[in-house]
Amino acid sequence: MRRVIIFFVIFFMSSSVGYSQKGKTIDINSNRMEMENNKNLITFIDDVVVKRDDLTLYCSKLYVYYTEDQNKKRDVDYIIAQGNIKIIQGPKTATGDEARFYKDKEIIILTGNPAIVKEGDNVVNGNKITIYLNENKSVIEGNRPRVIFKTGE
Repeated sequence: MRRVIIFFVIFFMSSSVGYSQKGKTIDINSNRMEMENNKNLITFIDDVVVKRDDLTLYCSKLYVYYTEDQNKKRDVDYIIAQGNIKIIQGPKTATGDEARFYKDKEIIILTGNPAIVKEGDNVVNGNKITIYLNENKSVIEGNRPRVIFKTGE
């Protein structure tokens, strides 16, 4: 799940973007983009697709909040993806209504009705899935979290 964060470490400048960082390319596109410099916010709207390596994120809206230092250097603060969240990485798929990445805490919070992570026939779901990126740990909460493991026959 550590690589789920990859799509969040970005700064966008247009509605179809190729961004390169240390040899890694992130490609983001949507039907529309809005920049609100007074709010330090970039919003991607309608059919948002974010790709990097083997990770792809689909959502309806992507909000990128950033900070800006005295030298006008921008850095991602936190990101919110909303609406029909689908994250695909290899055999793993995560879905939900909203995904939030908090850079300072190095966590992703996926919520939904329910939030679901699937790998093959194995399924984990709950109302809230918190992924602690630096600890290789996840916490599933709300409405009786459930795990379904398909064992070998």
